[in-house]
Amino acid sequence: MPKKEKIPPPGGKKDEFTNFYSKSKWKQFLLKSTLDVSGRNLRPTGAQIVGNALMKNKWVTALDLCHNNIGDVGAIEIAQVMKANDTLQSVNLSCNGITDVGGIAIASAFVPCPHPAGLPSQWNRGIYYLNLSGNQLGDVSLVALANAAACHRDLTKVDVSNNLIGGIGCKAFARAMERNQMCTFLLGGNKLGDEGATHLAMAMKTFGGKGSQAVLDLNNNHISKGGAEAVGMLLENNDFVQDVNLCWNTLGYKGTEALIARILPPAMTCIRTLNLANNCLGDDGAEEVAKVIHSNLPTLIRINLTHNDIGDRGGEALAKACQNNTSLQFLLLAQNNIGPKSVDAFCELIRGTQTMRALEIRKNGLDDEQKNKISDANSKKVCDTLRVDYMTSDEGEDSMTQFLDKLQSWLAEKQLAEEEAAAKKKKGKKKG
Repeated sequence: MPKKEKIPPPGGKKDEFTNFYSKSKWKQFLLKSTLDVSGRNLRPTGAQIVGNALMKNKWVTALDLCHNNIGDVGAIEIAQVMKANDTLQSVNLSCNGITDVGGIAIASAFVPCPHPAGLPSQWNRGIYYLNLSGNQLGDVSLVALANAAACHRDLTKVDVSNNLIGGIGCKAFARAMERNQMCTFLLGGNKLGDEGATHLAMAMKTFGGKGSQAVLDLNNNHISKGGAEAVGMLLENNDFVQDVNLCWNTLGYKGTEALIARILPPAMTCIRTLNLANNCLGDDGAEEVAKVIHSNLPTLIRINLTHNDIGDRGGEALAKACQNNTSLQFLLLAQNNIGPKSVDAFCELIRGTQTMRALEIRKNGLDDEQKNKISDANSKKVCDTLRVDYMTSDEGEDSMTQFLDKLQSWLAEKQLAEEEAAAKKKKGKKKG
């Protein structure tokens, strides 16, 4: 029987897959807690070489192999590493062209299985975070990964966003969540549809509880009224889901109505953020959201309604609802059709609110007169921590994320300045 070809250590001069570092550099990196070789075009052979170096490694706890074109063959090699290595805690295999073949192999690393030769069986007991986003995984992989979560209860986060997962695979969540309530699946950018959203929501409703996943991210998943109603049923009298992201779906007015009806008082909910951007809400849908704002849910602090074809009627309803709300801090309404008829209501909100921290109404077709009104209201606001963004792209527009990041930095700086001022005042009193 021919000898099995020996796998060389990474960094060999003739090794085109891993020679971006020398052997000595590789030795140094393999003694650190994080091994980041993302975007190095390792391909399957490189994955095999790196994997072999990690088989008995006792130092690396975080492995990042994203953007390396390792494919299914490379995924199978990494699955073998995951079975043998008991030090790894997080593995990132995103954007690697992995299909269901590799997905099933990765999932199998968490499942106890007898060794065919009668040797002690190996399976992973240490990894808590697995990132497989941006690949080509389907329903079969999701079923396998749900089974992995049921077997390995320390697995607490699985990112399978931006894959090809449909609604059928979501049936497996019932068993997974019954056995492992702590595991969060990130599913944005798939093809779950109403069927998948319903299966997931029912599993969470039945087996979820405090300590279960706090984030429900179903963005860009072809969800309409049926899925929205299922999510609403989950949120009704719920005490664990805090952040809901349903952006880039097709809820429309009917879906929004079905969702909102479930979370209005007297129902109890702990929802903190609600993202309904890009959902064709229109004025009717905006009026439904205004009902939630008017109900003054104590936990709800952020609502995103960007790009929803909301006009003056919906804008005015939202602004008036916010005037009597004491909890909401962030309202994002960029890229709608809010015009002159609702500007006065927003100006009144800007002048009078004491709780809001950010109001974003950029890219709404406001003319100079309307912007001047908003600017004047902004100068007379009673809450100096409120930031109002109403500029267009040629006036220094920031993206929503940049806007909120800047706001957070500004608030932190303001708080620091206030603390310093208070400390100086206290010091002055002591001297007096």
